[in-house]
Amino acid sequence: EDRKKPIMHTFYEAIPSGCCGMTKEGHENLVDAWKRSWEDRGWETVILTEEDARKHPDFDMLEKKLLRLRVNAYNRRCYWRWLAMASAGGGWMSDYDVFPLTLNSELGLELEKDDTFKTYALHVPCLIHASAKEWNRILDLMIDLLPERNRGQNISDMYSLLNLDIEKGRSGMKWAHDVSPRIIYKRNKEGHQWINCEDGWRYLAVHLSHQECALSIKEDRYPEIDSFPSNGRAAVERRSEAGLRLMSDYKDKCMDNDSSQ
Repeated sequence: EDRKKPIMHTFYEAIPSGCCGMTKEGHENLVDAWKRSWEDRGWETVILTEEDARKHPDFDMLEKKLLRLRVNAYNRRCYWRWLAMASAGGGWMSDYDVFPLTLNSELGLELEKDDTFKTYALHVPCLIHASAKEWNRILDLMIDLLPERNRGQNISDMYSLLNLDIEKGRSGMKWAHDVSPRIIYKRNKEGHQWINCEDGWRYLAVHLSHQECALSIKEDRYPEIDSFPSNGRAAVERRSEAGLRLMSDYKDKCMDNDSSQ
């Protein structure tokens, strides 16, 4: 019998001092909010760690290369998740700041019938589905294109994926623009904030990236959470609350009106 629930993986391996404008606690809260949100939409969730990445036979080789290129702890972890996904048997992977919109479990089961490597946010590897073989194939191509030495360029899995497309073309991958890079709230002249369901229905998921959280505070689109953050840094730290508020509003305001749900 077919598995009734698809599995969404993410990767989290703490950087003890915190990272990227968030405390360790902020990251852990966000992972928890991610887990609750996907499970609420009928998915199983799996949180992969360094231990899963180390099961991959190429871990030491890649880690040596990344250290030689002076890639920081955060960006090394971003490469580790590719190894972890391949050794976990492939499937769905999202960043833990990506929250589901139309991508419920039924749609997930339908889309995962295709084994091809597919990135749903173009060159930003925040929502991907692929077989283990395809995860390995694309990672191998990305590793082959890593420079011999760091001449001050950005080295991250995002730039590797983009670079692969630039240097070698699409390479059998599928690219789609199905993740909203913008938080989907609007505000009217009277100051009332509402969730824009039409934007929500257009996308599989929404990416509450660092950059977008900081920008949405400035542009008055950040979800109205309690003790509202006074600046971009606080908005990034409290993404877990923002994500849960967005999920709650989407469920209450958008899902009842959308026949695809």
